[in-house]
Amino acid sequence: SLGWRTTINGQTYPVIEMKSGEVQRWRFIHGGVRETVMLKFDGHQLHEIAMDGIALGRIETQDSVELEPGYRSDILVKARNFDKDTVLFLIDEATSEANALNRVFESPKILAIVKISAQSDDMPLPSSSSLAAYAPFKTITPEELNGEKQKVVFNISNGCFTVNGRPFSMEHPPRELVLNTASEWEISSLLASHPYHIHVNHFELFSVEDTAGNIIKKFDPPIWKDTYMVKVNEIVRIRSRYKDFDGEFVLHCHILDHEDQGMMELVKIVDKGLPAL
Repeated sequence: SLGWRTTINGQTYPVIEMKSGEVQRWRFIHGGVRETVMLKFDGHQLHEIAMDGIALGRIETQDSVELEPGYRSDILVKARNFDKDTVLFLIDEATSEANALNRVFESPKILAIVKISAQSDDMPLPSSSSLAAYAPFKTITPEELNGEKQKVVFNISNGCFTVNGRPFSMEHPPRELVLNTASEWEISSLLASHPYHIHVNHFELFSVEDTAGNIIKKFDPPIWKDTYMVKVNEIVRIRSRYKDFDGEFVLHCHILDHEDQGMMELVKIVDKGLPAL
């Protein structure tokens, strides 16, 4: 539990208290703008069970978890067993200049202090099979793709921040999608990396390719999200279905000053009387 805060060398940090063997669910929200956060917990693995508020329906165990602006992550942490009270650190690992959004080397940072008591409360981690029922969406198959293919290209040119070559304006007609259809999307960036974010409808993330069409990363099984970092000269392939809501909303870069300067687009879902998916 997040009990209190402590100050070390003039810096104040939150303190998380655990018992040896205890499992806790930690929810992380990247509310920042221009920084990659790489979560790592000293001597422990991180067991991710949800991304962007969407249950994975399984448990993914890893040594570190990447958060970009707008990302959310739910992680189970099982404290190791200690025979005496122990203090550890949750950190943001170093980010190289090449991978940093601000193109400046980011040194490691302490995010929180974790106090683990010798008092034992041994708890099991859930299995992927026990979490399967919590996955909220079925995968979008190729046979379901009855809507027009969509393309999003981020760019910065002559100080102008654009989606598909134009900055946001209420005077521009919205991108139109049809209720009870599903479509494939291709997201890319011509300059710099941008976290793509869309409101209302989550998307299913399938793969990342280079501009020659070679697979850089394949998501197997695919992952449901509403925000994903699109790196320059890469193509992100996603799918989305539109089944519950019509009306207007936006997609945008989640580096919010980019959005404010025009890297946003109006989207409208229209009801043309198609049968429900």
